[in-house]
Parts: sequence; structure tokens; C-alpha cells
Amino acid sequence: MDAEKRRVTGKEFLEKIPLEELHRTTKISYTSLEHLKRGEFASMPRVKFFGFIRLMSSYYPEVDFSDLIEEYERANPEKEQLPDLTGEQREEEEIGKEGRGKWLWIGGVGMVVAILYFLFQRGEESRIITAPPPPDRKPKVVKLDYNVTQFVPTPTNLSANLSAQNLSSSNLSTPTSANLTIEQNRTGEENRREKREKVVRNGEVIIWPIKRVWIQAKNRESGRVVAGVFTPEKPLRLGEGNFSIKTGNEYFILQFGDLNYSKEFFKGGVNRIQIEGRQLKINGKVVE
Repeated sequence: MDAEKRRVTGKEFLEKIPLEELHRTTKISYTSLEHLKRGEFASMPRVKFFGFIRLMSSYYPEVDFSDLIEEYERANPEKEQLPDLTGEQREEEEIGKEGRGKWLWIGGVGMVVAILYFLFQRGEESRIITAPPPPDRKPKVVKLDYNVTQFVPTPTNLSANLSAQNLSSSNLSTPTSANLTIEQNRTGEENRREKREKVVRNGEVIIWPIKRVWIQAKNRESGRVVAGVFTPEKPLRLGEGNFSIKTGNEYFILQFGDLNYSKEFFKGGVNRIQIEGRQLKINGKVVE
């Protein structure tokens, strides 16, 4: 009877329930759920941890999460439980603070002296430049004697220059529209080939969110899974390899090598992306 009434502990619960189902129910991120499952509490804020516990308790009242709380308390003791500094340690800390304050004061005085010296030098330079000349010095007058006509082209030379320009421009061949179309097509094909070659040389995969977007990416070679909510300040860099990617919305840009695929390639809601060698497939359709 006692065995039947025993509640499931938090560690047993996290071992048995799939993290994907727990994420879908509680909306807690995969990264936080993995930290809870592995017992990595040292770097988890207290408010965040107890918020997760209250949230999971509301959905799963039959589970006893007290064992997780005890482990968290051991990993993150309260300030009152931390050992106090000894007298010698406190004295060393005060000496360090006094030394830092002394150097800060010396640095501030040095900065004030440098600023005053700079202002004084600028004032001296300004006084020397704006001071009137001595009364015994007379201004010198320089006479410029130029033949103005030597700088003006004669009408004969001007017409000859224009005739030469017209003759040279008439010899230029005017390209036809057909030649332009062929040249544009050839240039476009070369650009596309160069882009494909760059992708082969550098197959790095990066997802740049435009808004908040949930992303789950699995490396198909190593089996490693990365999942969570990413923002414009926090892009997802996957590196090179073959990946299976699932996103919560279409507000992101997929960088595959030197090519970018924006919102126009994706649909609203869940998008599934497959990257296999040189091939990119979005929602089951191969993208060139």
C-alpha cells in the first residue's frame, strides 16, 4: 500500500518523460530542461529555478520535486550560509581597496593636469596667430604680371579639339540589344556558378533571426541536438555539416555558405529544412 502511494520524485520524472513533451506542455526551453535533468544548478538563477518548479508542479501535481529543490540548495547556498571572511582576509581586502582608491586619485589628478596643459598650449598658439604685426614691419606688395591671353585657347584650337573628339567618338561601335542580352545572360550564369562554388568551399550554416524564433537543429552525423529560442542578438551558428532543422516561424534568414535565404523561401508556422552536402531542401522542396 505504501509503495502505491509513494509519489514520483523529480529526478525520476525527468528521466521518464520526453523533454519534447515537457517543453510543449510547460513552454520551458530545451536548454533549461536539460540543465534540470542533468542537475546543473550552479549557474541557474534562483528566481528562474523556482519558477520552473512552480510551473511543472501546476501541470504535474502527482510529482514530488523536493529532491530537486534540495540539490539546488546544496549547489547554491544562501548568503547567510557562506563562510565569513577572517580578520586577516578582511584586512587584506581593505588594503586592496585603499590601494585601488589611491591609484584612481593619482590618475584623476594626472588627467586634470594634462587637460590644463593642453588648454594653455592652445591659448598660446591662438595668441601668436591673432597678434597684430609689429609697427616697424611694412606689408610687401607683390605685382603679378601675366599675359592673360596665353591661358585662353584660340577659336581655331577650340574647333580643332572638338572636331578631333567627334571623329574619335564616331569610330566607336554601338552595341546592339541582342549583344547586351547575350552578355547579361553570360554574366548572370557566371555569377551563379561562382556562388555555387563558394558554397561548396564554405558550407557553414548560420540562422539569423529577424524576430524571436524557436529553432531545433540536429547534426545528422554526430546526432547532437541544439534547441531553444533565438533572437536577433543571439544567432544560431551551426558550422559545417549535414543538418535537420525545424523552426517555429518564418522570421529568420538562413545563411548557407555565401548564399542567404530569407522569408520569401519559407511559409508561416513550422518550417523544416534539410541540408545534405551541397543540397538544400526547404519543406520537402530542393532549392537551387
